[in-house]
Amino acid sequence: MQLLLDARAEKDEQAWWTAQDTGAYATGASAGVETTGLTVQAFLKWGQVSSTASKALTYIASKKEHLELGAPRRQSSWCCGRYYFRQLSAEYYGR
Repeated sequence: MQLLLDARAEKDEQAWWTAQDTGAYATGASAGVETTGLTVQAFLKWGQVSSTASKALTYIASKKEHLELGAPRRQSSWCCGRYYFRQLSAEYYGR
């Protein structure tokens, strides 16, 4: 888990992880949302880094507009990002 924490990028109230591409064929910002979502899921299950998880949720939410617009391929990435945001928010806030 420490390796994941060390691999994050962080600025102001956002934290994220990047990847060139993912198993779901996402690239660019979409890959970042997917990678960040999966990482936050792991952190929430671990239960030790809620401040980083909160910053990562802020990052995912900030990408909504970017992922909604553009090519149809991004639509599936946005659905993935929306799924992570809803699921992780529910886990983080206990809903």
